[in-house]
Amino acid sequence: MQSAMSVRRRLILLLAVAVASGTLSIGMDHLSANNAREADEASRVHHADLARHLTLIIHAEQYLRVAETPSGSSDAEPGALADARTRVEQDLDALRSLRDTLDQEPDEAGTESGEDERFSRIRSAFDALKAGVERARQPGADHAVEMRRVKNEFQRGLLREVSEAVDDEREDLEKMLDANQSRTRTLRAVRLALSVAAFLMLATLVWLLTRFISHSLQLLRSAAARMTAGDLSTRVETGGGEEFDELAGAFNAMAQGLKTAQDQAVKSGRLAVLGQMAASVSHELRNPLAAIRNANHYLRKRTKQTELAQDTKVQRFFDIIDREVGASTKIIGDLLDYARPRSPVLTAVALGPLVDEALSIVKLDREVRLENQTSSDLPLVRVDEQLLRQVLVNLAQNGAEAIPEDREGRVTVRAEVDENHLVFRVGDNGCGMDEATRTSVFEPLFTTKVKGTGLGLAICASIAERLGGNLGVESTNEEGTTFRLVLPREDAPALEAAE
Repeated sequence: MQSAMSVRRRLILLLAVAVASGTLSIGMDHLSANNAREADEASRVHHADLARHLTLIIHAEQYLRVAETPSGSSDAEPGALADARTRVEQDLDALRSLRDTLDQEPDEAGTESGEDERFSRIRSAFDALKAGVERARQPGADHAVEMRRVKNEFQRGLLREVSEAVDDEREDLEKMLDANQSRTRTLRAVRLALSVAAFLMLATLVWLLTRFISHSLQLLRSAAARMTAGDLSTRVETGGGEEFDELAGAFNAMAQGLKTAQDQAVKSGRLAVLGQMAASVSHELRNPLAAIRNANHYLRKRTKQTELAQDTKVQRFFDIIDREVGASTKIIGDLLDYARPRSPVLTAVALGPLVDEALSIVKLDREVRLENQTSSDLPLVRVDEQLLRQVLVNLAQNGAEAIPEDREGRVTVRAEVDENHLVFRVGDNGCGMDEATRTSVFEPLFTTKVKGTGLGLAICASIAERLGGNLGVESTNEEGTTFRLVLPREDAPALEAAE
């Protein structure tokens, strides 16, 4: 921080001295530069005016040549003559515009009105020329005689006026160039003085800035060395100037990204190990659970003909064993689904019946209205029916379980098909989610349920990715949640749909 302030103070002092010593030179340079720009612009306009006068004569001569052509020739068609006349008139309009520009320049008294009179004479000479051509082309007129008369008028009128204008324009241009050369010499002298001053000032600025940049880079180099040694918590302090703060911010963002990536890699490694262990444990638990289920079924059957069949407490325990074994079996299935995902198998599926089937599987502990809002006229599509049904069942089950008991429960499922996608929306009017829950809801082992495993939504998100889509969530706290599943659309072929 002190280094940056020291550089700033030195720069302010240097700039104050440079401004004080160079104010006069800069003012002279500014004045000379403005004069040079004005002279250059005036010279350009004078050149354009001179060139336009010459172009006017050329086009006027072309106009006369076309007019001289006998009426039966293709070159003498009215369109060709009109085109030639239009070119001359365009030249005159351009001269008028250039003359207006030149009239704005400071000049001797009386010149402006004289130039306006000359332009009027040029315009009148061309009007007389046009009238003569029109007479020559009248039926019954002696074309050759009339055209000789027109040429004589051209020589005495338009050509003479334009020639005089060109001579005057050349004289004005020479005066303009002489004045411009004088101003250019002054400008060069001023620029030389300014260049020397600017060089000295630039050399000092470079020296100061080099010291500042060297110090800033040393800070970044030291921080990078600590990161290379494994300290990803390294951060570069800001406050060294605007540019350095931007570099420090980018460096700190990179360090934070690396630390996040490292934490994610560690977490992924742990989840991979957990998945392998879960798969192994789940495989080992399947047989004992199957034995418990069979034993419970056997005991229930054997006690049907005894007095124990009338004992409600015994029957309740049988039911508890069945329910808990089923819950354990589901947990094992979730663990295996997460640890060993299978590849999708696409078949032709009608979306409406699929949603009905998924809702029929949802287990409800209380009164919740399940609604299928899918249109019946949707086309058959190719999806993995089992995986898609698993996702819809899980989302609907979660929605039903998220509705408070004091609220009339409602879960809706709607499937839509657009040009490229299948879109499923599963909504509920439950308690909703806060921001922290929404950001973590698809992470493995994250759950807000007392008896949840935290794998259901993680498996749904994994299935969505395997099907080439994505699963998102929108939620408002205390109002409800909507999950949005988007999959690529693939229509079923006609033969497969018929089968």
